Amino acid sequence: MRGSTTPFILTSIQPPVGGSSWRDQAACRTTDPGVFFPDPGDVVGVERARQVCDGCPVATECLSYAVGTNQTEGIWGGTTPGERRRLRQRWLKELREAG
Repeated sequence: MRGSTTPFILTSIQPPVGGSSWRDQAACRTTDPGVFFPDPGDVVGVERARQVCDGCPVATECLSYAVGTNQTEGIWGGTTPGERRRLRQRWLKELREAG
């Protein structure tokens, strides 16, 4: 995530047994989805979405889902499409090197 030095580890993108989902706990579940799809270059819109993500208890799961499913639009887990693209490239490189 932003400015993090912690290695990115892709967590499970499958819902847990029992049908519950990380989405049920997401801070954004009652927020207008349009907030998370600001126009390109809308710095204020990106920060508005990130403020919701900053207090989210499942932001890591959200980001993991977005990277794992290659979400190329919107703010997911507090990250922009460009930030996620770099995370995904790093993750794929690590997978290639490990395998």
